[in-house]
Amino acid sequence: VLSVAKRISARRLAERYARCRIHKGHANGRRAVCHSPKHRQRKRSRTSRPTAGTMTSHIPRSSRRVAKAWLVIALEFFLFFGVASRLNALGIATSWISSGVTARGKVIVFGHGGTAAAADAIKHPPPGYPYAERIDRHQGSGQFRMIIDPKTGLVARVLVEKSTGFKGFDDSAVETFQRWRWKPGTWKEIVCPVSWCIGCLLPP
Repeated sequence: VLSVAKRISARRLAERYARCRIHKGHANGRRAVCHSPKHRQRKRSRTSRPTAGTMTSHIPRSSRRVAKAWLVIALEFFLFFGVASRLNALGIATSWISSGVTARGKVIVFGHGGTAAAADAIKHPPPGYPYAERIDRHQGSGQFRMIIDPKTGLVARVLVEKSTGFKGFDDSAVETFQRWRWKPGTWKEIVCPVSWCIGCLLPP
């Protein structure tokens, strides 16, 4: 009767009901939910449903991304200030020109700063604060003499007249002064004191 009412063959109707029969092989005796063939991907067992009284939390994926981003920002914040407190960002190195010998052999002693000689410097990068000395909170001052080739204005070599007591400071000053460049025909020698200080805002 059903096959005639639904206008399908009795064999096809039997196959349809066979696919949706009760499965007695489950451990809990429950049947599987059977959907139509076009919704076959939605088929799941009723045993996967949470039992009554169980609370489940459904956090949107966007909320989880926001929470993860805030966690990363918080970690970076604490790491930055933890390292900054150890390194002390106010540690600086200051240098100035105290005296020099011109290309004609005249010795000139400058006041604090030596701005007259600094005007002849084409390239004069400042000395850096070595990481190893900064993290150990070392401070010091020294004096260095640049031997300059008057023809080219390049620094031939750097002499340590007064050591700072720390190899990192001395090496940093020597490496930096070797990269200085002066106007040709102006200077043969330049003396530069350097001071490394943590928490100093002005040159000594």
